Amino acid sequence: MLSDAMRCFLVGAAVRSLQPGWEAAYDHERRYETEADARQAAAGPHTMLIYPSARKEDHFSTAQDIVRWTLAVPGKEVEVALDDELAELLVVPRDALARRLSLEEEQWSEWLDRFEATRIGFASLPHTPYQPISSVSWLQVRAALVGHVFPNLRIRVLNSDPVSDDRPRFEIGEDEAGFHVPPDSLSIFVAGNVLSRGLTLEGLTTSLFLRGLSAASSLMRTSCSCSAGTMSTIMH
Repeated sequence: MLSDAMRCFLVGAAVRSLQPGWEAAYDHERRYETEADARQAAAGPHTMLIYPSARKEDHFSTAQDIVRWTLAVPGKEVEVALDDELAELLVVPRDALARRLSLEEEQWSEWLDRFEATRIGFASLPHTPYQPISSVSWLQVRAALVGHVFPNLRIRVLNSDPVSDDRPRFEIGEDEAGFHVPPDSLSIFVAGNVLSRGLTLEGLTTSLFLRGLSAASSLMRTSCSCSAGTMSTIMH
């Protein structure tokens, strides 16, 4: 379930990065002279939500499972032991993700076909001028994954624990080098009941619920009212 959700989210991010105006939307390293320039580059966030349970400890263990997934040979995630830095900082190694992509490329490329099939379905409805993505080749998407998506992906735990974050960061940032796109322009959020307290997840495209269906349905009704974006929801 996690594998499908991750591939859906990441391939979607790559496809979006190939659209006009989105070329630098995830680039956390690039700096701009003015806030207006940074805002123009930040076409919008592309985010994912994973809801494991209401327990704070489950949030951190699930975030570590994501890191473990990026490092693992497909099917051998349980064999991966995280060192202290990876476990604490939730670092996503870009080279490990690129290796995983190479090992299961067919499963990743299937999502490009799924997105186009969905686009065609929506296009048959009245007043839905969706832009086709069929002109984007898998080679382009693959290059975008390795060059733009993997290097900028972040994992964030949102709850009331002092060592976690309590709010997402969707504002233009500034440091001594200049202005930059929002820190959470490409983030996976692991969260629990904080979602029921008016938290807004902008650009939410993929949601994975690891609790029972009734709990997930209840939270979905809550989070739908405070989330911006089109969601692909997976319940387990």
